[in-house]
Amino acid sequence: MRTDLELCNLAAGGKVHGSAVTPEGKYSFQVLGRSNADTILTCMASKGYSSRLLILEPTGYVDRAAGRGRYGGEGEPSR
Repeated sequence: MRTDLELCNLAAGGKVHGSAVTPEGKYSFQVLGRSNADTILTCMASKGYSSRLLILEPTGYVDRAAGRGRYGGEGEPSR
């Protein structure tokens, strides 16, 4: 799973600035920008993982309508 997450991060231009993979096979990541999060989640779904978008608390003013801010994702292998 870690390799898949790293490959999907590369597909998004290496934008992830925090990720984790548990021994149970769950993954999570944080990234700036909604489009970067969507790219990684789509990539992970194409590799057979579930995916869920997370909207993380902003620090300061963030224009969510423009897709800016901190986003993340999480998921696990589809069963």
